[in-house]
Formats: sequence, structure tokens, C-alpha cells
Amino acid sequence: MFRSNTQTTYGSVSKVFHWLTALLILTAFPLGILANGAPFATGEEIVQKAWLFSLHKAVGVTIFFTALARILWAISQKKPAGLHSDNKLETFAAEAVHWRLYISMLMVPLSGWLHHAASVGFAPTLGALSSQALGADFFDATATRQPVSPPILRRLATHTPPQAP
Repeated sequence: MFRSNTQTTYGSVSKVFHWLTALLILTAFPLGILANGAPFATGEEIVQKAWLFSLHKAVGVTIFFTALARILWAISQKKPAGLHSDNKLETFAAEAVHWRLYISMLMVPLSGWLHHAASVGFAPTLGALSSQALGADFFDATATRQPVSPPILRRLATHTPPQAP
């Protein structure tokens, strides 16, 4: 198996990036939902909720850097011909969805970091920005996650690669 893509198939590196990204995304969503819905009435529940959020954030950071590496790899590689490369509209739509998915894989973790940085009660991520540094009325922290998370789910649902890795 080739590491690089060929004209007929994706290489092993592209396949590993594809499935690693899928696994990370499919891990991050349920972790976020569990963490958000976890009770926090007792000290033990707070510890559990903080642990779930920490794991969710760690997976999110991993998604961001994996997606960044995946994008850099993708632009350095030739792309195999699509299944229906003679259908220009389908090829364009597949390419557009793919790049929107790449952008979402960067935007969702970034929006999570902004949400975290603007929230009160948890340590700032990497100490770079906090709610105090941004200013209390910079933006509504809860609003940053709403516009980007559902679209990535829609893009994942419509994502069908030209050739399954």
C-alpha cells in the first residue's frame, strides 16, 4: 500500500487521517452532550462533569490539530478520480462538501475554545484568553457553539467520498 495518493486510490496516510478524524468527531459529540447534561449538585458530580468536559476539550484540540495536518496533507497530494468524474455538478458538490467539512473541523474546536475562554468557572485554555481578557460583554459565550455544531453534523451526514478510503 502506498503512503501517498495515486490517480486511482487514496494512500495509507489519507486513509488514516480520514478514519482518525471520523473516530475523534464521533467521540467528541457524545462526550460534549454527556458533559453538558451531567448533574453538578454534589462535589462528586462536579468532579465527574469537569472530567467529562476536560476529555471533550482534549478530543476537540486533537481534532483541530489532526484536521490541520489532514488539510495540509490533502493539499500536498493529488486526488484520485471521483466515482462519477464525468458528472461535473456531482464532482463539484462533493468537493464543496468536503472543503466545508474541513473548515468545520477547524471552526468547531475553535468555537469551543472561544466558548471555554469566555466562560467563568473553569481555567482558561492555555492561559491565553479568558473571560476577563475578552471582556464580559465581548460576546455571549453560549451563542458561539450553536451556529457551528449542527452544520458539521449535516455535512457529515451528506459526506460521501468520491472513493471510500
